[in-house]
Amino acid sequence: MIDVTNGNLTKPLLKLAIPFIMAMLVETVMNLTNMFFVSRLGSEAIAAVAFCGTLLMLTATIIEGMSSAVLAIVSRRVGEGDRNGANEVTIHTIIICIVTSLVISIAGYYAAAPLMRVLGATPSVFQFGIHYTQISFLGIFSMFFLFTIQAIMRGAGEPIYPVAILASSALLNIIFDPLLIFGIGPFPKLGVSGAAIATVLARTLASSAGLFILFKGKTYIKPTFTNLKLKNDIFINIIRIAFPAMGRMSLTSISRIALMKIVSIFGTSAIAAYGISLRFDMVAFLPGLGFAAATSTVVGQNLGAKKPERAEKVTKIALYCNFIVAGFLAAVFLLFAGEIVSVFDKSTEVLSMGKMYIYIVAPTYLFMSARLVFNGSLRGAGDTFSSMIISLISLFVIQIPIAYILANYTPLSMNGVWISLASVNIFEAIMLGYWFQKGNWKTIIF
Repeated sequence: MIDVTNGNLTKPLLKLAIPFIMAMLVETVMNLTNMFFVSRLGSEAIAAVAFCGTLLMLTATIIEGMSSAVLAIVSRRVGEGDRNGANEVTIHTIIICIVTSLVISIAGYYAAAPLMRVLGATPSVFQFGIHYTQISFLGIFSMFFLFTIQAIMRGAGEPIYPVAILASSALLNIIFDPLLIFGIGPFPKLGVSGAAIATVLARTLASSAGLFILFKGKTYIKPTFTNLKLKNDIFINIIRIAFPAMGRMSLTSISRIALMKIVSIFGTSAIAAYGISLRFDMVAFLPGLGFAAATSTVVGQNLGAKKPERAEKVTKIALYCNFIVAGFLAAVFLLFAGEIVSVFDKSTEVLSMGKMYIYIVAPTYLFMSARLVFNGSLRGAGDTFSSMIISLISLFVIQIPIAYILANYTPLSMNGVWISLASVNIFEAIMLGYWFQKGNWKTIIF
């Protein structure tokens, strides 16, 4: 466990952030590899996986909320030196994961077919996707445990095990995918269903290893079911912090759907350009997400140790570090805009739109990095409600109206959508920075 409550803050911040960034890179490679193998089965198979991803979006918001809550509470208990309290939170989180994943598995399995039809799946896509979706829902427990276990460990200041767990899941998935999709060697040829089984199997093995590490006390955390006493206040604290984080994720998902609706009026090239822009964001987000996750841990532990000044200081250090990385990425994107876009699509129209996205949005990457760090700091303090409210305003008062008005009622067309994305980066960074400076987050008790 890294000590973040005493001494220099920069070194432990980097020790926590860099492994997380590496883990997210591995996860990104796994997702791309998974899609590559599925794409060998045809466009219907790709569409089937996309439908499943849409249906699993709600589950992802629940897991994000759970992870935010458990990281905040565990890091606070670790900072307080309350190891037993951290263990209790872990046990209660595991119980919530079991119950929640069981409910979602059953509901998702039986609702998969009608939901796919409601979303407009064609008969061929439905045939590919129904089993993939049902298998994914039956194995949803593996997704819950994989990410909540990492959050518990990160909250305890453990940098290596979370990376090892996520990386092992990704690597196992890459190995299992071709074996189960194409039926290599003694393995059956399962097609798209094989991709779902590969993901569930890989996550199950990795999360099982994570549970073993926790219960064996390989980290600061060593939970036990012996003499277990369920405490309502722990359940309430987890839910109280988790729900706003879930709400924020849901708002982001809804806003993306709304933006896609606006973009779609400009045709296939515009949709392609928007899809490419999301890939740019994914790359630009990775360092920011790493520093945000590290900041959450350090803030939570220092608030638990009654050292709010260190919590504030580490946020500022994370901002400076993230500014350097974001500035570098922005410069690279701006200098090689055409070359980068052409990697994904060489058509003239998409190339033009993609380049304009970079020219308009990349200069705001510094603001984007700031909002990620501020969000991480507030999340570590357990102040997920404020982040949700600011997201609500920025997405539905700033982003969607600006995109709709500029795209439909000015000559800017698609550039209006890019301007709306840039506006959100600036607005959220300013609002979150203002709220952070007020310091109310330092006084939240749980």
